[in-house]
Amino acid sequence: MVHRDFEPEVEPTSRQIARCSGSPVRPGFSLICSLALATGLAQATTYYVATTGNDSNPGTEAAPFLHVSKGAAAAHAGDTVIVMNGTYGSEGQLANLNSVGAVVTMSNSGTPGNPITIEAQNRGQAILDASSSALSPLGCYGAWSYFDLSYASYVVIQGFVIQNGCVNGIRANGTAHNLNHPLE
Repeated sequence: MVHRDFEPEVEPTSRQIARCSGSPVRPGFSLICSLALATGLAQATTYYVATTGNDSNPGTEAAPFLHVSKGAAAAHAGDTVIVMNGTYGSEGQLANLNSVGAVVTMSNSGTPGNPITIEAQNRGQAILDASSSALSPLGCYGAWSYFDLSYASYVVIQGFVIQNGCVNGIRANGTAHNLNHPLE
């Protein structure tokens, strides 16, 4: 096996110097530099939800989603979903006898150090109301809960008023772990 040292024995000429993110790098290191950039951490995305949004939108501040469930489904490790001021309904979800029927069922998880964060734009100004005018099979009027985190991990939910869930506001059973709903 031949071992090649990437450090040249003589200083490279200015023509031989490669650039990586604007910093001079020796030629042998350009491959390492390229790999470092290609495998670097992905840029976290911030999605927005507003009562005036549309789920066909890209979820940007200028073109937000309409439903909290759409923002949650788009989010992956390190991403943030900001829910603008307003009242968000049950999205037609009703509690059933099998303990399902949450408005938002998280299917994606964060990672240690890169949680998925779902937060109100202004604390207490985004109201998540799980109620419904229809009677559910469980015998109540609304969704089982607003969030079902049963099979998600590394999720932070903060700043909301969560109300009128038939059973609870946030459900976390199954393999759920490292969930955070800070109380201030």
